[in-house]
Amino acid sequence: MRPRRHPARRGTAAAACLAAAVLLLPAGAATAAGPGAPAVEGPAWVRAAHLVPDLPRMDIDLGPRSGQPGVVVDGAGYGDVSTYSQVPAGAYDVGVRPAGSAPGTTPVLTSSLQAEAGRAYTVVALGSAADARIVPLEDDLTPPAPGEARVRVLSAASTASAVDVAAVDGPSITRGAPFASSTSYTDVPAGRWTLRAQPAAGGTGTGQAGTTDVVLAAGSTYTLAVTDGRDGASALAVTPVADASGAAGGVLPAGGAATGGGGEAAPVTSGSGPTAAAALLGAGSALAAAAALWLLRARGRTVRP
Repeated sequence: MRPRRHPARRGTAAAACLAAAVLLLPAGAATAAGPGAPAVEGPAWVRAAHLVPDLPRMDIDLGPRSGQPGVVVDGAGYGDVSTYSQVPAGAYDVGVRPAGSAPGTTPVLTSSLQAEAGRAYTVVALGSAADARIVPLEDDLTPPAPGEARVRVLSAASTASAVDVAAVDGPSITRGAPFASSTSYTDVPAGRWTLRAQPAAGGTGTGQAGTTDVVLAAGSTYTLAVTDGRDGASALAVTPVADASGAAGGVLPAGGAATGGGGEAAPVTSGSGPTAAAALLGAGSALAAAAALWLLRARGRTVRP
């Protein structure tokens, strides 16, 4: 899902975004983790994610208040995470509309983002259709310790009120992460792991434990999206989305991914055994590993002011 730039919307739609932002962020909503100092200079980096299980495909619009060109992501389905777009630092209004909506259609979800130069953000729709909200998360671009990768969890499986995520025969990443929330980042040993996502003890829901084989490259940062299983499967799906790669001597934002129904490409690092993970290790660099985690065909449309 590759966003494209478009002229900023003006008038009543932007006003509606501003007026509704606070109302659509109830108490307990996920908040941005504190990733520390920026690792890159210049523009900000922004991507969008649709993690509301019972909402259809949506268009996600990032409109700057400065009047400069903005970004629109078209037709995002549940589980989709777009690639990053470079945008000027500044204030943005975020609107979510049903896919294919005409320009000027009142958004069903709104929020705002203050993007700072050199920082990266994921604007994510979380929750269920009845209480969906947009949460701007700051992504961590600072390097993890040598030999380690950095991860956080986005809990977006409606079939589990809370989830545990851990590496089989490895470290625990999070316990009891509530549905529609984001954890803070944590460092784990880099390498090939089988990640297991399961409903947390004492929680509710019909989801079952699910596993995914992944490669977490040293010096890189990932978001682990936990979603409902595809095609009605009861097993939870856990998918690594590359946030940043430590290749070429610096830490830079990486690509995006399709984790669910909206994606059209098969995951490179998922599978029932080590074959996919081993293939990824042979990619030749941490940047190639991060970019190959997921391939996402994207489309964008130009929106008229």
